[in-house]
Amino acid sequence: MVLVDRLTETGAMQSLLDEVREGSSGVLVLRGQVGIGKTALLREMTLRAANAGMRVAQAAGVQAETEFDFAGLHQLLLPFAGGLPGLPDPQRAALGTVFGLASGQAPDRFLVGLAALTLLTDAAEEQPVLCVIDDAQWLDRSSLDLLAFVARRLLADRVGMVFGVRAGEDRAEALTGFPELHVGPLPAEAGRELLEVAAGGRLAEPASRRVLAEAAGHPLALVELAREVAAGRGVPETVPGEPLQLSDRLELLYLNRVRELPSEAQTLLVLAAAGQLGEPERVWRAAQALGVDPEVAELPEVRRMLSLSPRVAFAHPLIRAAAYWGAPPGERRRVHAALAAATNPGDPDRRAWHLAQATQGPDEAVARELELSADRARDRGGWEIEAAFLRRAAQLTADPGRRAARRLAAAEAALVAGDVTSADTLAEQAAPHLGQPLMRARARRVRGRCQQVLGRTSEAVRTLVDAALEMGAADPRRAHDTMLEAFSAAQMDGWYRAGERRGGDGGAPPAPAAGRGTW
Repeated sequence: MVLVDRLTETGAMQSLLDEVREGSSGVLVLRGQVGIGKTALLREMTLRAANAGMRVAQAAGVQAETEFDFAGLHQLLLPFAGGLPGLPDPQRAALGTVFGLASGQAPDRFLVGLAALTLLTDAAEEQPVLCVIDDAQWLDRSSLDLLAFVARRLLADRVGMVFGVRAGEDRAEALTGFPELHVGPLPAEAGRELLEVAAGGRLAEPASRRVLAEAAGHPLALVELAREVAAGRGVPETVPGEPLQLSDRLELLYLNRVRELPSEAQTLLVLAAAGQLGEPERVWRAAQALGVDPEVAELPEVRRMLSLSPRVAFAHPLIRAAAYWGAPPGERRRVHAALAAATNPGDPDRRAWHLAQATQGPDEAVARELELSADRARDRGGWEIEAAFLRRAAQLTADPGRRAARRLAAAEAALVAGDVTSADTLAEQAAPHLGQPLMRARARRVRGRCQQVLGRTSEAVRTLVDAALEMGAADPRRAHDTMLEAFSAAQMDGWYRAGERRGGDGGAPPAPAAGRGTW
């Protein structure tokens, strides 16, 4: 993961490295949510320590190995195995026994810890040592307790120990009392910088805004979602405010936590996630209709993820997305149907959207409701929401011509909203099924304007001129505006230089043909 910003965290880590190099010792616990960037910070610290001439030993907890005693300790101390012969006999025997190097009775834990401490401090006499332990919450209990034992007994030994710990995990209580550094979300500007680095360039503003809001400064989320959007797989197709679909890697981070909950608790989380973070009353009405016991909201595991008072709020947007998209499609439709029934009649747009999400096949009645909601969104200047309503309405439309008309309207709204990629795709999908020449010309105009924004200006000029000519007398005002857009694109592409028209195949747009309208 790319390290962006994090000046406070890297400053604290550098201070510890400086202390160790100067002859002291130090311990630091990095604590934060999964994927928040702890591993990237530990990697940076490891690199700095190695460049400073320190000896680095690393270990990482693995959830599948939590029952294997001393597995983490063995992983960390293996690079120092050459120092075993120099340990006092009782310590060497104790460490050799737990590592399976010698047979004997189970040794005293104190002797094992003392042997580990001696092994590290002896190595530090030759060069400063840094021990880096990631995902410490997944170390086996014996290793974690013994490493904490060692850390508490470091003095002027030139040994540093850094632990990365997932926030909210009770398994790491052995590290309580050590200096801690909370690793939180990235600031807004740093988040945007990381987003652009991960995407390989600047994203279109609607997609960028959605990803930044959904990730909420979470570095792994920014990286993964940026890659999805840049690859064309994660362009949001939902109403703003509904969860953005996660990549497989992100979904797994939180989905396991959700699936460990009782079924009623999972349903409550899906209801809250689908409810667009509105008032809790709607969620509770829907939950009652689905037979969810209100007591499940008080389960400690649920309260760590979701708050239902005074408003619906998840501990992190990624938990919301995992709860929603991790549910089977049938469960999501059932939840949306319950929310539609629980929605106040005075909120027809929200009701229409829930009805649409609860509908599996074509449904003209629901599509019409979405179309009315799109009209209201346009009157408010909500072009992005208008496009989302119309796009979903098209998906629920059985008649090819009517579906194409709704896709065209969605394309025009998406273009105004700045979502050029979606606008171009929708116009391309609509064009073959549009019966009227004027409708086909409108689709061509959308595609021409998208080509211009995407830098394909020569192509845009021809497309816009063709669209203007096709509109002709059927819509003179729109044809006039389209031709002006063509001339503007031509100027940007260098069709005109110093007042002279460029000749040949790359010449200026042709004049309107007779009988095709006036401008």
